[in-house]
Amino acid sequence: MTVDDRSAVRARVRRTHLPFRPRKNTYVMPKNNTPIRFLPTVTLAVVASVLLAPLAQVIDAQVAGAAGYTFTTGTPSLDTITNGATAAPWNLFQGDPSSPNYASQAPGTVLPTYTPGGATTGSGASAEPNVAVYPGANSGTDGDSPYPSGTVGTPGPLDGYCGTGNQATESAGSPVRQPADTTLPLAPAYFPHVVRNPDGSLTGYFDYRPKDADEAIIVAQSTDNAQSWTYEGEALEQNPGYCPSADTNDDGQGHPNVITVGGTTRLYTLQRPAGDNPGIGMLVHTLAAPASSDPLSGVPATEHVGIDPDGFAASGAAVPATGGTPVPILVSETGAAGSPEQLVAGGFVDLTQNPVPTASTIINCSAVATGTLSGCTTTQPGGITVNSGDLIEQVIGYVKSAATVTAGPNTTTGDGGLASITVATTATPGTSGFTNATTGTLYNTNAPNRAYINGVAVYCNQANANPTTKMENCTTGADNPALAVAAGAPITSDPIFPSSASVTTGLVSPDGIVGVLPSYPGAPSGSTIVMYTEKELSYYVAGTTTNSSATNFSTGTITFTPSPYTSEDLPAVISPSSPVTVSMGDITASTIVPVTCTGLTTGATDSLTGCTSTAGVNDQYNATSLIGAPGAATVDNITLNKTGEGAGLNPSAKNIAKLMKNNEDLTILRVAYTTDGVDFSSAGLAGGGIISGNGTEGSNYNDINNPASTTSPGNINQYGSPGTADATEMRFVGSGGSIITNNDGSYGLFLSGAWAADGDSDAFNQIFYSSSTDGQHWSVPVSVISTDYTFAASVAQDSALASNEDQPLGISAYYSGRAYGPSVWQNPDGSLTMVFAGYRLPKPITSAGTVLGTGSTQYTVGSTDPALYRNILTVTLFATPNDAAAPEAPFAVLLPLIGLAIAGAVVFVRRRRRGPVPA
Repeated sequence: MTVDDRSAVRARVRRTHLPFRPRKNTYVMPKNNTPIRFLPTVTLAVVASVLLAPLAQVIDAQVAGAAGYTFTTGTPSLDTITNGATAAPWNLFQGDPSSPNYASQAPGTVLPTYTPGGATTGSGASAEPNVAVYPGANSGTDGDSPYPSGTVGTPGPLDGYCGTGNQATESAGSPVRQPADTTLPLAPAYFPHVVRNPDGSLTGYFDYRPKDADEAIIVAQSTDNAQSWTYEGEALEQNPGYCPSADTNDDGQGHPNVITVGGTTRLYTLQRPAGDNPGIGMLVHTLAAPASSDPLSGVPATEHVGIDPDGFAASGAAVPATGGTPVPILVSETGAAGSPEQLVAGGFVDLTQNPVPTASTIINCSAVATGTLSGCTTTQPGGITVNSGDLIEQVIGYVKSAATVTAGPNTTTGDGGLASITVATTATPGTSGFTNATTGTLYNTNAPNRAYINGVAVYCNQANANPTTKMENCTTGADNPALAVAAGAPITSDPIFPSSASVTTGLVSPDGIVGVLPSYPGAPSGSTIVMYTEKELSYYVAGTTTNSSATNFSTGTITFTPSPYTSEDLPAVISPSSPVTVSMGDITASTIVPVTCTGLTTGATDSLTGCTSTAGVNDQYNATSLIGAPGAATVDNITLNKTGEGAGLNPSAKNIAKLMKNNEDLTILRVAYTTDGVDFSSAGLAGGGIISGNGTEGSNYNDINNPASTTSPGNINQYGSPGTADATEMRFVGSGGSIITNNDGSYGLFLSGAWAADGDSDAFNQIFYSSSTDGQHWSVPVSVISTDYTFAASVAQDSALASNEDQPLGISAYYSGRAYGPSVWQNPDGSLTMVFAGYRLPKPITSAGTVLGTGSTQYTVGSTDPALYRNILTVTLFATPNDAAAPEAPFAVLLPLIGLAIAGAVVFVRRRRRGPVPA
C-alpha cells in the first residue's frame, strides 16, 4: 500500500459530525438495569415520518430503500456432535479417558448446559470435573495442574487431548478422538459456514481449533436444522499426531467459506500464520463432491502452512554447483515488496527435490527480480536439476553458532530446552537476524512455534521482542532425540503457499469471505460478487523505539525502527505547519499519552523530532516502546481489564510500552468479483469496492464501521447515546457472516462487530443486522445478539455453588465473552436460523483466579470451571416487516411499551408475533 493509498483510506474514514443520529435500535431493559446479554427485539425500520419530519432527509440518506424488519430472537441452544462413519476429533467435554465420562454421571451433565457435580479426574485438592478446565492460577510452577494452555495433560484446557496422565506423559502420546457412543457439545469449533442441501439437510463447515494445539476444517451434517450434527470428515490438519508441551502450534487454516463459481465449488480458508498482511490471499481447494457423505474427501487431509516465502518453478533449470556459471530460475511469483511473501536474494531450497534440506543442498541466488531468481548456484556437489512445478522456498535464516537442540518435552512453563538459537542472515555468520525482517517479525508474533533446522522439526516457545534475532526455548518434541546443528545450518518454516493449494489474487489482506452479494454497482454481468474483510495486523503501529533504557519524553526526539510489515506509515510530510500526533505509553504515570512532533528524519532508523507531550517533565517511555500512528486505539487500561483484554491491575513497564495491549489492527469491509473463483478484482466497482467508511450514514456513522474509531460507548454492550461523537460507531468488523435476500429484494447482512474497548479485532462484541438495496450502501448496524461483560450467568452459578446448589449454567455463559461468526439461512416457514460461535470469556483461555466483569459483582475464573471456548450455538430469528399491522404479543407475553427518544420525538415499539418474514 502506497502513501497515497493510505492517505485515501484515512480520508475515507473521516467523519462529518452532525448534531445527532436518529437511533433505530429497540432495547428491552431488565428491571435491575443490568446489561442485556441479547436483545430480544431488534427494530430496523425508519420510524414514523410524522414524528421525524425534521430528520426526513437525513434518514433517507441513511437507509435509502433499506427494508425494515423487527426481529424477535429466540433463546440460543448448544449444538451437539456425534460420531459418524469415523470418530470426530477431540472434544472439550470428553475428559480424561481414565475417569468416568462426565456427561453420563448424575447429577453433573454437559447438556443442555453444564451442571456441576459430575465425574472428576484427579484427587484431593487437584480433583477437577472431567472436562477441559481453565488453567490453574499458579500453573507457573512446572507440574502444577490444571496445566496452562500450550501443554497437554490432565486436567487443563486440553484435558485428555493425548490420553491420560501428566503433561510429560501425554506430550509423548498421540491425540485421541471423540469416544464412541457419545453426544457432546460441538466444541472447540467456530466460524461456522452452513449450506442447505436440496433434500433440506444442512452441511456445516467448521474451523476446528483446540487452543494452542492444532487446527483443521471439519464437516458435519444436520437433519434437524442445526440442533445436532453428525461428523462427516476432516481436512487440512496442521499438526496430525502432535501433542504440544508449552509450544503453540494452532495457526493453520481457518475461517472456511464455500462458494460455487462457474459450476465449480471451492473451499476458501485463511492462511493464518502469514495472513492478514498485504500480499497474502485466501487458500483455495476444490470440493470434488460437495453433496457427498464427506464433502472434504477430495481435500488434502494434512496441509502444513507457515511463514516461509515460496514460489513454484515456472520451468526447469540445471543449477550448477558453486563455481559453475550461475543460472536464472523462473518462478511463479516473487512476492510484493514488503509483503511476507517477498523473496529476497539469498538461500533457497527445492523442497520437491530435497524435502529435508541441509547446508549441502542450498541454492544461492544473488538477485531477485519479478518472476526470476538470478545468479543461482548450489552447494550440492554435481548441481541440482529443478523441474517445472517444484516448490522453491526461501531459507529464512541460518544457525549462527553450533548448538544442540534439547530433546523434549518442554516444561509446562516453556522455559526448558535450548535457551536460544541466534539466527544469522547468511550462512557465513555475520549479521544477526532473519534473512528478511518481515519473516522474523511474523515468527515472533504470529507464527506456529515449529521451525525446521536441517529439515528437522524443532518446537520453540518464542518471547523475543522485535527486531527478532533468535529462537527461544527450543526442543525437538517429545520422544525425539536431541539435534546437534552446526553453524550455517539452514532454518526454514512451512511454506506460505503449499503446493496442494491455489491462492486467490486481487483480495486485499483477506481474513475471510463474508458472503456472496447478488449485485453491486459496477460489477460485470455474470460475475460472482463477494463481500470480504480486509484485516491488517498492527496497522496503527508506526514502529518500535530503539532506546535501550527508559527515556524522558522531554528529550524531544524519538528514534525508532519502522515496523517491517506495518501498512500504516506516518504522514509523508511532517513539519511545524503539518505536525503529527502519535500515542505512546508513559511508564511513569501508567497511562497512554499523545505526543505531537513537528519533524521526521529517515535513515538506518527514523526519528521524530520537535516532540512535545502531555506527560510530566520527568515522565519516561520504556525501552522498545510501540509508537501508535494516528488512529491508534488508546482505550484506558481499567476498561480493558474488565474483560481481560488489558495489561493487568498493575501494568508492567513492558505492557505500558505495548500501549496497554490495545488492539491496533485494521478491519475494512470490501467487495470484489470473480469469474473463475480464484482471481478477483475490484476494478470498476463503486467506491473501489470499499464499504467501510464510504457511506452516507450521517452524524456518527460511516457505513457499517469506521476502522479508525477510537471511542466506545460507556457500556460496551450497548450503542451510545444519540449525539455522542463516535460512541455508536464500531471500529472492527468480523470475517464470517451471511448475506440473505429479503422478500422485497433488499439484502440482509448478518455479521459481527466491536468497538475499540473490546480490545480485539476479531470483532466479537455483537452479531448485528444491516440492510441494503444495492450492496454498497448499508443501514446502521443493529444488534441481534450480544455478549454480556457482566458474566452474569457465571456469577449466578458460582453463587449457587457457594450455597451447595448444583445450578445449571445459564446459556448466555457460552457467548458472554464472544458472539460472532453468524451463518444464517431462511426456513420454509419464513423464520431464520442462525448458527454462531461463542466464548465464555473474551480470551479463549484465561488463568483461574482472574477477576473480570463490568457489573457490581465480578466473576472470578475458577480452576474447576469448564473452559468454554469455541462453542457452536443455534438460535431462531422471527422477523416481521415493519409495515405490517401489529398483531398480539407472542406467546401470551406482552412486553411493556418501550419509549425511544429521538431528538425530542418519542416512538413506541411493541414486540410482535411472528408474521410474514424475509424469504
